[in-house]
Amino acid sequence: MALFQPVMTLRGHTSTVYALAFGRWFGRRVLASGSYDSTVKLWDLDAGREASTLSGHAASVSALSFAPHHGVLATASNDHRVRLWRVWFRHWFRPRTEQHDGAVYTVAFTPDERWLISGGTDNAIRVMDLENPHGVPIWLRAHSGHIYQVAVSPGARWLASASMDNTIGIWDLRRVLTRETTAPVIRLRHHRDGVTSIAFSPDGTTLASGSYDNTVKLWDLRFLPDDLTTLRYPAPVTLDFHKDCVQSVAFSPDGTQLASASSDRTVRVYRVAQPRPYPIATLARHLDKVHSVAFSDDGVLVASGSKDNTVIVWAH
Repeated sequence: MALFQPVMTLRGHTSTVYALAFGRWFGRRVLASGSYDSTVKLWDLDAGREASTLSGHAASVSALSFAPHHGVLATASNDHRVRLWRVWFRHWFRPRTEQHDGAVYTVAFTPDERWLISGGTDNAIRVMDLENPHGVPIWLRAHSGHIYQVAVSPGARWLASASMDNTIGIWDLRRVLTRETTAPVIRLRHHRDGVTSIAFSPDGTTLASGSYDNTVKLWDLRFLPDDLTTLRYPAPVTLDFHKDCVQSVAFSPDGTQLASASSDRTVRVYRVAQPRPYPIATLARHLDKVHSVAFSDDGVLVASGSKDNTVIVWAH
């Protein structure tokens, strides 16, 4: 038997499924999907059906992030806005009206849910204090290309940013949040084209990245010391199994597996092992580019979203 089997295909979006996020809904497994059709759908995976559609964005929904504990979903859109939804009540609330000066491609909560971080085509990262929604946000402007994704490390020590300028920024998030600095600690520069996606491993020691150069790279972050004055970093491990742009990467909750979604219509799953990760499965049921991939919080399910307008849920 194959390691991963498709267990359901979720249909309902009328355009590309660009973003996915797993969550919990009163103890039930829920999957959120964001689409170019400007909607977010919530899927009750225990029942295998659509539970709700969230409408309100005026353009494509490009990113999703569930708050870790309190049933709030953040959505980012090409309409230049980030919205926060109280999912249980199926409505959205807006703690402040300020928005990006371009399409918003990424959004993430810090683990304590206090800070909301977003980025997009204005080449800027916005850090907003949700406990002081009318305060002045922190703006980080170090990239010369669109911000495709931001990610916060476990423990909230580091912020990573993936950009179309071919680099990854690493920021000391503690110093950013106290407004000591708005400059990155270091820029990781081994990709040969725009960086589309990033993900921290659960233990925070590894960063995975995907790129338009068709590769996945794994960066060993253990070089990051408390003294940040003499930084050097080892070359990343490169996984070059895809034939087209890598659109999304995600670690399993236990950190033993990594999934990557690609424009070559496949999802690849790797065993993360020393000295080198190796592929263990190719998931190839989509009919068009695969834009997003996510693991469930128990690691049992993998979801993939595609330009074929569907979400496929895989089990292993």
